[in-house]
This record gives sequence, C-alpha cells and structure tokens, in this order.
Amino acid sequence: MATEQKIDPRTALVNGLKGATDKQSYLDDLEKGLDESKNAITAEFLAAVYGSGVADMKIEANAEKSNAALEKGVQFGSTTCIIAKGEKTEDPAKASDYFNSALDAGDYRAANSLGVIALRSGNLTEALAKFELAASHKVDRAHQNLLITRMQAAMNAQQQAFAYMQKAISVFAARPPPSAEKEKETTEEKKE
Repeated sequence: MATEQKIDPRTALVNGLKGATDKQSYLDDLEKGLDESKNAITAEFLAAVYGSGVADMKIEANAEKSNAALEKGVQFGSTTCIIAKGEKTEDPAKASDYFNSALDAGDYRAANSLGVIALRSGNLTEALAKFELAASHKVDRAHQNLLITRMQAAMNAQQQAFAYMQKAISVFAARPPPSAEKEKETTEEKKE
C-alpha cells in the first residue's frame, strides 16, 4: 500500500502556476477565490508573484495587485504579509506596530526588523535585545545586525571614554601643579 505524500501548499501553488496554460487566468482565479478561502498562503503567493513579477512566465509586476494581496494576507493573519507591510511603511511607529503584531504571533523575523528600527533611532539597548532574540531563533541577518550593533555600542563607549579623558586632562592642565603653588607661597613669605 502506497503512502500518500502530502504536498506543501506553497509548492502546490507554484506547481499550479507552472502547469497552467493561461498563467494570468490561474492567478485571476486565485484572486477571486481569496475572499472565500481566506487562505493566507495564497495571499502571500499572490503578493510575491505580483510584487516582483515572474519574467520567465511573462507575468509582470503589479504593485496594486501585490498591495491588495498583502492587505488580504494581513487580514488573514499571515505574519509574512504583516512583516512585508511593515517593511513598506515609511513611518517607524506604524512599522513597529506591524512588526510587534507579527512578533506576538511568534514570527521572530519581526524581532530583527524591530531591531533595525531601534538601531536607526539610536536606541542601541533595544536594538541589541531584538537582534539577540532574532539571532536566538536563527533569523537571517540577525547575527550580522547583532555584530554591527555591538560594534556601534563599543565605538560609542570608546568615544565617551575619550571625551571623559579630554575633560579630565583639561581640568588638570588648568591647575598649576601643587609644587608650584608651594614655591609661590614660600617666595611670598620671604618677601614679607
């Protein structure tokens, strides 16, 4: 008796597109059925296909259709779509909302994205915490971002130490040495 092999839904969508004689009709059918199926994976697929196009299948990028699919994916709870919406958002506060939503759903790629926002705003402590969380879950680029942030923190500490040293030098350089003060007092006493 043969065992039934389960096909990954993403693979099934890709294979369906490859096998379709009319690629655009296949995509149109997926779009039409999206509201009924509420399938987050289909929304992710459509957003990806329309987001960049598929040149060898003569499917052109379509920002409007990609954004519509992303919106549907967000509604259906796709963390991939939620993160993509956050990445497309210019407002750091709104992007953080998207990323926090994805992180709350357990998608640690969002921690890396939150770390980037914190790093750009100069909050190294928060950036380190987010990159460490993402790195502990083996998120791509999290280790590199963690290293960059640690280097930035070390450079900041070095600059601060240098500034303190300069201030200390200026304070001590402005005062005459103790031996010079005593000589001055002794000379003044002799004159009297």
